[in-house]
Amino acid sequence: MTPRRQALLVVFEEADGPICVEAFHDRLVAKGLRTSRSTLYKFIADLLEAGVVMEILTRDRRHYVVADLA
Repeated sequence: MTPRRQALLVVFEEADGPICVEAFHDRLVAKGLRTSRSTLYKFIADLLEAGVVMEILTRDRRHYVVADLA
């Protein structure tokens, strides 16, 4: 995993619950990390495939949360 992806994962883990891509992006910007939303979607897709995160569908958005790997 690249250092950039590790930084993204840290932001993910700091979320206190499910988070949508827009909120994730806002947190990255607040930390001074720049990345496009398309990059975030690719990163999340990789995490979903690896079973690291789970997707929660609501009426208007997709939210993501770190999976309980224990």
